[in-house]
Amino acid sequence: MGAQAQIQPEDIELPWACAGTTERYWVKGFNGQSDFEWRVYHNNGDTRTELTSEILEYYSPNGDTVLITWPEDRGGFYTFEVDETSIYGCIGSMYSEDIIVNSQVMEFSFDNVPESFFVCMGETAVLDPGAQFVNHLWIDTDAEDPTSSYYTTTEAGTYMVRITLNDDDNQSCAFHEIEAGFWELPTVDLGPDTALNLAEDLVLDAYNPDFDFYKWYQYNFSLGEFAEDTYVGSSPTYTVDAGMGTQWISVVVIDKNGCMGSDSVRIEGVDFGNLRIPSAFIPASPVAENRVWLFPVTRDEEGVRMPLYHLFDDIEVRVFNRWGSPVFHSSGTYVPWDGTDGKGNPLPMDSYHYIIRFKISGKVYNYKGSVTIIR
Repeated sequence: MGAQAQIQPEDIELPWACAGTTERYWVKGFNGQSDFEWRVYHNNGDTRTELTSEILEYYSPNGDTVLITWPEDRGGFYTFEVDETSIYGCIGSMYSEDIIVNSQVMEFSFDNVPESFFVCMGETAVLDPGAQFVNHLWIDTDAEDPTSSYYTTTEAGTYMVRITLNDDDNQSCAFHEIEAGFWELPTVDLGPDTALNLAEDLVLDAYNPDFDFYKWYQYNFSLGEFAEDTYVGSSPTYTVDAGMGTQWISVVVIDKNGCMGSDSVRIEGVDFGNLRIPSAFIPASPVAENRVWLFPVTRDEEGVRMPLYHLFDDIEVRVFNRWGSPVFHSSGTYVPWDGTDGKGNPLPMDSYHYIIRFKISGKVYNYKGSVTIIR
């Protein structure tokens, strides 16, 4: 009585295994409740040597799963023999299966097997030993299919693959290490967003000796994107004409490794001698931007109000009441006025006089006028 055992490897396809590796094998017997006894023999011509105690370890109590560590120095033909005893004490027919253990020495040169694959940061490295192999096994990886002919990863490291070559006359297998590496993306810096007088030009310079490719784009405010039809140049530099108003310029670069980087900068073309200074503000307004006195301001291509003071090298604001007494002062970095005096007390609804001085690109501009607090 008893069902014939079917020997199945967990991670390789019979009849092959590699010398020096530990493999797991299992059998399924009568109703899954049988006990099993395994024997492993090495065949060398007419000589048959049992190596069970040396290379076999029972992995489960009833013996349906075993671990076999194939000798490193003894390839060739091996034979499994498995006896099954059912829960009723019946012994089935002995099952026998041959398996070839391949030598660790490859019968070919590794010259054509790649040792590394490098890609740009953020991409996926595809590790591919080559198409000349009949069997692959990726060791200690999280591959969904460890027997795939290639392995993909987004993490740098050295990965090991067990490969088997078939040259029609002999099959041999060995372990091969392949490095996955990732090149850093090129960095390009066009500088901070800035403002230019309408009569000025600005040369943006992206040159780097490691870059092989440059492509400049100008943002299309109508489309809301850097579209292909906004391409404006392919040299290492690009000159911005401030007279064209608000512009948003982007450059794409590709380095010698084929990796891509980019940067963009926003340029405000402004007539600094003719800025609009708000003439009133409402500290109690439900609209947040109306609660403080913000200046200088301009409007972009979409009509959005844009403060400019953060672009200036230095700005000083002095505010006086109708009798010439100072009520507000800021210098260096501008602090929007909220309509209070130096002690934080709300000032009454009235007209106040201001002097504004700011510097940009080494040139000083002055404004004088009146602003009204509305309450």
